[in-house]
Amino acid sequence: MFDAQSLLGGLLKSTMGSNNMGTKSAMGMGAIGVAIAAYEHFTKDANKNQSNNKTTAPSSAPPPPMHNTAPSSTPSAMAPPVPPPVSSAPSSAPPPMTPANKTDQQAQDQDSLLLIDAMIAAANADGDIDPDEETKILKQLTEINSDQEGFDYVQQRIDKPHSLEQINQRVNNAEIAKQVYMVSLLAITVDTKEEETYLANLAEGLSLSATDIEQLHEQFLVKE
Repeated sequence: MFDAQSLLGGLLKSTMGSNNMGTKSAMGMGAIGVAIAAYEHFTKDANKNQSNNKTTAPSSAPPPPMHNTAPSSTPSAMAPPVPPPVSSAPSSAPPPMTPANKTDQQAQDQDSLLLIDAMIAAANADGDIDPDEETKILKQLTEINSDQEGFDYVQQRIDKPHSLEQINQRVNNAEIAKQVYMVSLLAITVDTKEEETYLANLAEGLSLSATDIEQLHEQFLVKE
């Protein structure tokens, strides 16, 4: 399974571009904030590894001279090492991941996949993801260095986007509802009647309040 959180974070960062205020606002929103943090951590580690590879050069110093290290023929030199005493103290190794922790991780991944699907569904608001929109999405994946599995997942969703009803059915709390609406706003430029209708129907299906919608539009609505 690919890293759904990093993939979502990369798509969001790419979509928001240099809008730092939008990024900061999004960081406070549950799965979205986790995803952006995961992507930034991934990027930081990748840049660090790349820098280390550039600065670490092979040593040109000659190898040390060989010395005569013929083994001693004395009996003591041939004796096997004495094994360490067996300790009765309990192991200090960390415990394995508990089912609860696994469930938390799985829930975060499922939320990230839902938000990715919601972005692609919004791009299909007018009933078609045209070649320009598809190229833009796939270019974003290239820019964020998505692995092949993540790339294939997004391509599969582009070929067969989820419907608005399918997206709404997967939303199970008010917080994720606001996040679904937010990423949908970011995924499109609202310049057609079809897109306006899609967002209105999405908000209704998510049971968002007028206040929630106004705040999200103020921060994240992209217009021509």
